[in-house]
Amino acid sequence: MPYFILNNLHPKKPSLLRDNSLSNRPTIILAASMPRSGSTWIFNAAREVLTSDSAIAENFTCGWIGDMDKMPDKPIMMLKVHDFDLRLVKLASYIFYSFRDIRDALASHARCFGSIPSLEDADGARKNYDAWTQHAHYVVKYESMLEKKLNIIRDLAKAFGVANIDEKEIMRRLDSLETSSKSNERYSQENLYHKNHITNGKHGSWHHEIDESLEARIVDAHRDWFIEHQYIPNIQ
Repeated sequence: MPYFILNNLHPKKPSLLRDNSLSNRPTIILAASMPRSGSTWIFNAAREVLTSDSAIAENFTCGWIGDMDKMPDKPIMMLKVHDFDLRLVKLASYIFYSFRDIRDALASHARCFGSIPSLEDADGARKNYDAWTQHAHYVVKYESMLEKKLNIIRDLAKAFGVANIDEKEIMRRLDSLETSSKSNERYSQENLYHKNHITNGKHGSWHHEIDESLEARIVDAHRDWFIEHQYIPNIQ
């Protein structure tokens, strides 16, 4: 599978800065994802790209979907979200989505939040994946995101119509956010990183968090998905 999938990669800056005089609704960008799948990194990559354009920056706000009531009123709003919501989809001008091996996503959530992985959680992750990828303009595979960060920054800049970005500065700022998140005691409403946000991001980390019986049931229930994304071999 390629490291990203583009579906109608067309929104340009004029659509982001359109005249909202006839509507009180902001232009909405959805940073959707399977939980624990690089979503905070790509959320911040999009934020850095968008705010590198001064015309967009002064009209832009972003944050977690649950913090909408705390966000300032701006013509352009980017929301990070996990659970599929068709009402939001209908309001959105642009949607990007990230995912990873469901087993690793569950394991990462257990390490970060102390949750107990379950088949029901895996089913929910698959259900949300199926729904989001039917509507997303840009779909990113987490395991490839680790190796292709600069490509993703360029793709986002192209999608949002932001020209002449300083790629090295954006990468530097993103790297500093990841480093600070390891010691940050407070949750940041701007970049959404918090203490212990980053754990073991390696593929296969689920071996230490999910027992063999549960892993077998998860794979049996979603074998087609794991094969499609090359997480398990297609053995006839």
